[in-house]
Amino acid sequence: MTLLQHRSLQDRANLGVGPERVWARIGALPWPQPGRPQPNGIERPPQFVTRKITAAVARIALGHQEHVTLGTLATRRDWGWAPDYVDGMVRAARHDEPLDVVLATGRTHTIGEFADAALHAAGVEPRPGLVRVDAELARPTDATEQCGDASLARTVLGWGPSIGFEEIVRRMVVADLALLADGDAQ
Repeated sequence: MTLLQHRSLQDRANLGVGPERVWARIGALPWPQPGRPQPNGIERPPQFVTRKITAAVARIALGHQEHVTLGTLATRRDWGWAPDYVDGMVRAARHDEPLDVVLATGRTHTIGEFADAALHAAGVEPRPGLVRVDAELARPTDATEQCGDASLARTVLGWGPSIGFEEIVRRMVVADLALLADGDAQ
């Protein structure tokens, strides 16, 4: 879920700014999935559960790993595609009036569903023991479900996600398979 906040500094902070319209824009992007190495050459590290899954599934598909171990399969997240969020931020920045807007898909998927989609994307048949759970890896302070309501972004900005969950996961798996082929996978 991405929260963009637009505030008129004069109205909200009473900073004594003249008649010009000065806005502060704040964005938080906790869950967008890049799907490939970023322009600076750095991909999402494997400490992120999505990257841990796609990197492990790529190694499993190529016979370099037997299974992936996760802390839980039940946690639900509203995962979206980073370029979609950038599009939403650009639309919000170009909007004539300040507004608080959430960018999100509005749909949640479990970590287990993410793992299943990754296996499917890599052409790996699910089998017992392939995805394991170790409670020691669970993060008990994490919320069990996080989902955003992007109805204002859809209504006011005409924004919405351009690709679905399965395609996001597929692109991430393809990127990790390519990294393995290049010898760069973590």
